[in-house]
Amino acid sequence: MIKNVKNVLLIALMGFTTAWASIASAEMGQTGQITLESVTVLGETLGSRMEIKILKGFSLPKNVACDTNYISTKNSDDSDRAMLSLLREAIIAKRKVRLWITDDSESTSSAPGRCSLLSVELF
Repeated sequence: MIKNVKNVLLIALMGFTTAWASIASAEMGQTGQITLESVTVLGETLGSRMEIKILKGFSLPKNVACDTNYISTKNSDDSDRAMLSLLREAIIAKRKVRLWITDDSESTSSAPGRCSLLSVELF
């Protein structure tokens, strides 16, 4: 019985350590002022996923690791469509934006290697 309890505790500790390493290694940051090429909404519902193409790419914030040409969202990250409205306005008006992004595996989109969008600032 004691051996089984030790094994269960060891497995739980290993799981916690793995989860903590994932959280600790995740980073977030902001892009500089960038120009968007396109915004595509994938799906028909309010919880649809967005894919954002950056014109000529962008420089990664310190410690953030992801694709420098595309940023995505998980489903339902923009349920009120506020970010989508700002992104579309930036494209139509040819305005620059600053994007806050993360490479957190819990927050990142379903597209591998892409950061997820957290917030948008329009210039």
